[in-house]
Amino acid sequence: MVAIAMVFSGCEPDQPPNPPAAKETKLTLDFRLKWEGKEAFIQIGEYTNKAGEVLQVVNLSHMISDMALEREDGTWLLLGDGFQHFNIWGARTKFDYAIPAGKYKGLKLKMGLDYDINHGDPALWPSKHPLSTNITSLHWGWAGGYIFQALDGRWKNVGDADFTKTFSFHTATDNFVRNFAMAYPGTGSELYFELKEGQQLVLPLEYHLDQVLGNRVMANGSVSHSSGTNEVKLMQSLLDDMTNNKAFRLGTIE
Repeated sequence: MVAIAMVFSGCEPDQPPNPPAAKETKLTLDFRLKWEGKEAFIQIGEYTNKAGEVLQVVNLSHMISDMALEREDGTWLLLGDGFQHFNIWGARTKFDYAIPAGKYKGLKLKMGLDYDINHGDPALWPSKHPLSTNITSLHWGWAGGYIFQALDGRWKNVGDADFTKTFSFHTATDNFVRNFAMAYPGTGSELYFELKEGQQLVLPLEYHLDQVLGNRVMANGSVSHSSGTNEVKLMQSLLDDMTNNKAFRLGTIE
């Protein structure tokens, strides 16, 4: 009987291998720092503004909401729940999103939060959510809500040996919420990128620091925490430069 069973088992056709799991269609958003079009470095890079002041950034982080991709037909696809916390020094710069295959021609985001979110209880968010204080250090407390942008560093005059001065621009309060929209930098009629089924692509989201600090004169004001008459004017000027000079831009898909 054993011999017969072996014969029959030997005659059974080979079972086909299990098909490979379908590859996830995924977009990685990669937040990158730039100065005059080139990669910029936090903590170690030195960059000269138009006033001849040498700058070194030690911290850059953002609180983002309503982040969405623009489809080819002009409709919008929210990325996750729309919230994200960028932090260059904290290495929160790459974020994966499972999204449908299709053609996309732009990205929009809000630097800041709606009133109810900004003044809500951060403890209500899951521990790994960008708005949780386990993830971000940008929560000011019950009165102030969140900081929307923290940009800190050191500066000196050209020729000085050491950095002896500091700058600190903390964007906050409901008056300083700002919306940014950026088109994909395609050419000709192909002003979009295409994500095909099963592809995994990287979309660079660039922050052009020279368009924010390049025209600053630190000697005329280098601190604003978004409150007080002079600090509010300084913050307004900084945000005007961010908006008018298109500090947020998309890079080419990789």
